[in-house]
Amino acid sequence: MDPAAYHPGPVNGTLLTLQDTHRSTFVWNSSKDIPDLRVRTNFGEYWNVVDQTRPPQAIIDAINDAGFEWVFKLGQVKHDRGLITAFIERWRPETHTFHLPFGEATITLEDVHHILGLRTTGRPFILHGFTTTARERKDMIRDLLGLTLKPADVRKNCLRIGWLIDNFGDCARLDEAVEDFDAQTIFHIRAHLLCVIGSLFPDSSGNYVKLNLLWMLRDLQSVDGYSWGSAVLAYLYRKMCDSTHKVTTNFVGYATLVQVDRAVYPY
Repeated sequence: MDPAAYHPGPVNGTLLTLQDTHRSTFVWNSSKDIPDLRVRTNFGEYWNVVDQTRPPQAIIDAINDAGFEWVFKLGQVKHDRGLITAFIERWRPETHTFHLPFGEATITLEDVHHILGLRTTGRPFILHGFTTTARERKDMIRDLLGLTLKPADVRKNCLRIGWLIDNFGDCARLDEAVEDFDAQTIFHIRAHLLCVIGSLFPDSSGNYVKLNLLWMLRDLQSVDGYSWGSAVLAYLYRKMCDSTHKVTTNFVGYATLVQVDRAVYPY
């Protein structure tokens, strides 16, 4: 292979200034095969549960009304680690585009809207750091989900996904005969929405979902007013940028959008 004709990065580095720390340089210079990135999706167990035991129609209707109908229908997609890694190796943080032999391409808001059905207009959704005391976190979970949890189920400002699935996954606790059925239904709606929305914002821990997402669900009537598509795309861009660093071994982002978008819109 002629290095003059084939090289890992730009001939002129005045724009693409991060080449020295980019994964492509690491792959090019290494004498060993570099493993594909590990794709962290977090919510595989949740999708398995809802595939086996569909939630009551009231919960599905609430998910649809909040604007996540197609995310829920799409569910869990089997990811091709090699394909996703190949695109990450061609992603440039400086331009937020894939640099391909025939030119540049990127994932757009239009793609997000058409593939996931998420709205791209409305109020901006910003993932602020949710800082509370341990007591406040416990009270918030009790008020919004109706249950008291053990300290091990909360880590800093994150809630253990397994706890959500154990208590709300198959909706076995819902009983129309009980006096507080309506309140229990609302708790289950929040829990399922938290899992669906959380799958769009995977956490590097692999087992937790951010509590600031639960806080956004305190008023279920306002959920559909946010520009979720913009937030998902911005989060994905940031995570793809993080994964281009040569020492990174994981990709923590909504990988389905990368994979499906490339299949539907190969440019």
